[in-house]
Amino acid sequence: MTADKVLQFHEALRALRPEERDLLTIVALAEPLNITHLATLASAAGIRETASLQHSTKSLRVLTNALLERQLVYTNGALFACRPEMRYQALRHAAAHRRLVPLANALSHALFGARPASYDYSTRAHRAAFDATLAIASAAPHAESLLDEL
Repeated sequence: MTADKVLQFHEALRALRPEERDLLTIVALAEPLNITHLATLASAAGIRETASLQHSTKSLRVLTNALLERQLVYTNGALFACRPEMRYQALRHAAAHRRLVPLANALSHALFGARPASYDYSTRAHRAAFDATLAIASAAPHAESLLDEL
């Protein structure tokens, strides 16, 4: 990533609220996501509209719009994903601020639950990619190219 892109990323992050930064991390970990699945994962991670109200798909769009406006994520109209050049930076930022592991734990349970060892190949592959992304972002600050390949 160029120095300009890194600067752009950090400027965009400073403008985000904590729940928007957490939502960015969720997208980076579990992309691509439609708004309904994103709302489910946001709820699992504790991102709420109010203390007693979960986000609806409509209210969650306020948060996703903040990410879209800052060019941290993109959408094809149906699915949200991190901009490729921003994904690794988002994960490393979350790791540095001790948000990556708690969010990943919440997502892991929501995405995979307590599946038996014999669950289907595509789920195992998805879980392996999720776990590898988490491990690389948590422990290897020099591994940007590895994350780009996942």
